[in-house]
Amino acid sequence: MTDFFSTYQELHALFFNPDRIPFAIMAILLTLILGVITGPRSGNAYPMIWIWMDKVFGKIGSKLNKKGRPQADLMFRGFFIMVAAVLFAAGFAEIAKYVTQRYEYYGLVEAVFIALALCGGSVWFVLLRLYFALELN
Repeated sequence: MTDFFSTYQELHALFFNPDRIPFAIMAILLTLILGVITGPRSGNAYPMIWIWMDKVFGKIGSKLNKKGRPQADLMFRGFFIMVAAVLFAAGFAEIAKYVTQRYEYYGLVEAVFIALALCGGSVWFVLLRLYFALELN
């Protein structure tokens, strides 16, 4: 039981470490800038990593999901796509961990990887488009 509490305390200290605040601020600012720039191009308010996963696994999933197939066949194909997507995300996380350990660059690399998982700026652009659309009516 003491191992659980010591592990919990270590995780708590890691998550709430004040040294992580500058990385989070840099990531949020980078996300806002990149999101406003890439929001109109991608046409949605998803994080960049979701857009990449949709481009990779969305096409595969739409080709494997055909009407008229048995439900068990569709469930197996969906399970296969889900396992592949989880392995892709785990591989991306391992690559990100390796790159952040290898190349520090004063925390900029960590901020870039965090920004890939956030979607702040594109949401602002979508809200701006919604505002202009409602203003016309």
